[in-house]
Amino acid sequence: MAASLQLSRVSTINADNKPQTTLEVTDAQEIRSEVFVYSVDDRGEEYDTYASVATLYEIENLPNSRQGGAVSYLKNSVTIVYDGVQQASFGQSQLTLSLETLIKEYNTYKDKFEKNDTLEIS
Repeated sequence: MAASLQLSRVSTINADNKPQTTLEVTDAQEIRSEVFVYSVDDRGEEYDTYASVATLYEIENLPNSRQGGAVSYLKNSVTIVYDGVQQASFGQSQLTLSLETLIKEYNTYKDKFEKNDTLEIS
């Protein structure tokens, strides 16, 4: 079975008249649902900032909480506020592309690893 993600997306204009998008992973197959990297801010969790969509390394190595002295961690949702609608449109495209790339890379490496064959070494 191939890895896949299903996300809910809500895009609105917020109270500050800025476009914002909220994505939340609602279903994850063969891959963990926490795919958004956050950077820890010493002031507290409410100041932590979204950094990026996770890489394969981050999926396998980052915790899903800020506990234990983590400098970054993964969450299954993200809200991004943009400066304008053009930036929002571009940002949404880039975010989608990053998620697609993550899933493609995961499936590629998984397919290369999974074998049911005979290995002969001479």
